[in-house]
Amino acid sequence: MSHPYQLLPGAEGSRPPALQAIPATISRGDAFPSQGVIEGNRLGDYVPAFKRRKLAVILITLLGVLGALALSLAQAPAYRATASVEVEGVNQNFLNLKDVYATENPTTGGSIEATVDTELAALSEESLLQRVATELKLDYRPEFQPTAGWLGWAKGRLGVAPVSGPKPDAASAVTVLKEHMLLETPKQGRIIRIQYEAREPELAAAVANTLAKTLIQQNLESRWNATKQIGEWLNPQLSELQRNLAESEERLQQYAQSQGLLITRNNESAGEQGLRLEQEELARARADRIARQSLYQAAAAGSPGAEATNADGGVLRENQLKLTDLRRQLAELSSVLKPENYKVARVQAQIAELESAQKEEIGRSRQRMEQQYQAAQTREELLAKTYSRQAALVSAQSIKAARYENLKREVEVNRQLYEAMNQKAKEAGIASAIRPSNIRMITTAMPPSRPFKPNVPLNLGLGLFVGLTCGIAYVVASSQMDRKLRVPGDVELHLNLPELGAIPGAARGISRKLIGSNGHRRGFELAAWDEKLSLFSESFRATLTSLLFAGGASASPGVFVVTSPLAGEGKTTVASNLGVALAEIDRCVLLVDADLRGPALHRVFSLDNDRGLSTLLGDGHALDATAVKEQIQQTHIPNLFVLAAGPPVDRVSSLLHTERMAQLLGRLRDTFDHVIVDAPPSLLFADARIIARPTDGVVLVLRANRTSWPIAQAAVQRLQMDGVPILGTVLNDWRPDAGNDAYGYRNLHKYYSAR
Repeated sequence: MSHPYQLLPGAEGSRPPALQAIPATISRGDAFPSQGVIEGNRLGDYVPAFKRRKLAVILITLLGVLGALALSLAQAPAYRATASVEVEGVNQNFLNLKDVYATENPTTGGSIEATVDTELAALSEESLLQRVATELKLDYRPEFQPTAGWLGWAKGRLGVAPVSGPKPDAASAVTVLKEHMLLETPKQGRIIRIQYEAREPELAAAVANTLAKTLIQQNLESRWNATKQIGEWLNPQLSELQRNLAESEERLQQYAQSQGLLITRNNESAGEQGLRLEQEELARARADRIARQSLYQAAAAGSPGAEATNADGGVLRENQLKLTDLRRQLAELSSVLKPENYKVARVQAQIAELESAQKEEIGRSRQRMEQQYQAAQTREELLAKTYSRQAALVSAQSIKAARYENLKREVEVNRQLYEAMNQKAKEAGIASAIRPSNIRMITTAMPPSRPFKPNVPLNLGLGLFVGLTCGIAYVVASSQMDRKLRVPGDVELHLNLPELGAIPGAARGISRKLIGSNGHRRGFELAAWDEKLSLFSESFRATLTSLLFAGGASASPGVFVVTSPLAGEGKTTVASNLGVALAEIDRCVLLVDADLRGPALHRVFSLDNDRGLSTLLGDGHALDATAVKEQIQQTHIPNLFVLAAGPPVDRVSSLLHTERMAQLLGRLRDTFDHVIVDAPPSLLFADARIIARPTDGVVLVLRANRTSWPIAQAAVQRLQMDGVPILGTVLNDWRPDAGNDAYGYRNLHKYYSAR
């Protein structure tokens, strides 16, 4: 269905009300979005870049693998052998009388870490390495000789022997040993692993085992020398101590004989021994006298039972028991019989007889106690006199005894020194005989069956990793440097603007050039009309749908501007095809060519350019319906009209800044359903910004793989500063087949070609 073209006055127009171009209040943060928010590099953002540059990543990775392979093949094979030794703690009490073992035991303790560190340092000493080199004759082997410059180094790395014969060089052999020797020890433990790398497996095992054996042998030799030195020093000292002991004993005996001192087995004089015995006997006599005196005095004072405590008081104790029993019997008989009963009388008589005998025995006991007390007193007095005489005798000999004690102490000191030194000498002899070591061999190195390096699988893995890492770094770096918009979604990511649609490359939808019905060659600006069932035309219809819904459900944009940041981004193509798509849905559409500097719509539709927009803006007459109608040309497409740019003018900006442009757009809004203005690039010229202010908004066309997002951002910022609504963006010339990031559209060509 086509609309009859009737240009009606604005006051009498019956068209629905147009959208009001109300500038949104935009803060500076919205007008100039932060690049940190815009760029926000997420991991998923690099996926399209990886897909585009997958060949480069594969090539770089392959180069890394090939480089690792070449390096592996250039290296001479090296074999590694490992020998293990255990280091025990040193017993610091080795020569003590209580300990006879040289290694550490639980009672002595010790710092095992310090011992292990000491042995590790010993393995790196040049003296030990020199012994190993001499034993294995390493200084005659070519690989242990100094290399001549970088050429010799390269030959050594490649395993190429020098032409001239080897010259012995012990220092160089020690240096090479240090370079290829590796010592390992656990953080907590006593194991030392001795590893050595060589070009021959037998040599690697021989060097590792010789290092371990030399360490053990050197440890044994050091202990042997130490104990031997101790023995050599102790023997003269022992002889001297023995001589001193003999001399001191001889002096002691001579003095005792000269002074008439009789020395017992306990090294006491006869007088001292007699005095000690007299003192002991006097103490016992005094204790006996005191005990008997106390008993006698108690008995004399009439203390009951004192006689019974005496040594011969057994009769008294027996009589007392009998009296107690008879009194008990008398009490029992008296309770049942009368006093005149014969049984009572008989018991009373027995009691009287026993009491009389008890009194006589008490008298005799007291007399005996007195006699014993007097005898003990006399004995004490005699012993006291004897002790006094003996003490006087010993006191007279005290000066002689003091001299004798000094000589005796000298003898004891010499004897102790001699015995201790003699014991140490014996222990040193035992230690020299057993030659103990605190290092023992655990694992003997065996010739390895495979070379340690080059490790081809490991090197290839590292080459793969390095190449892949470099490829990823290349993609990330190139992505950071490449700021062009490439695929749908990039606009929303970098500009925070809605994306109305993505137009694929025209070569994929239709041919680059189409032959029109009038026989003139034209571009793909009318592809939506010339080839309706193509991916290219369908993308414009999808874009149009997004555009019509941009204003919400109540209204769609009536007058809008199509522009781009720079020239050559396809704004005219987008504008013309959007016009065709609108005309196809029975809308009356007008295309306005506002690019007065480079008009193109008249060539697209094969129209004349001798009248148009410049004529209306430059004419001083009123913009009535007749004047406007004369400038509009109808195309061969139903419902689609074009207002060409018109004759060229010199003062383009002054024409657009006049009120006539806004009046003209208002007149056209009332006449047509949709007015599409093809404006010049917004960054190069101010025309698009001027024209867009009285319209419903701007559609910004961006070309994939050409427009960079900083350029697009600059264009958006200028439009936002002017308060011009941006309806959305269109990504033009997008290549769905350029990578796997095609949003699932890669097979659409097959779908259309199947029809």
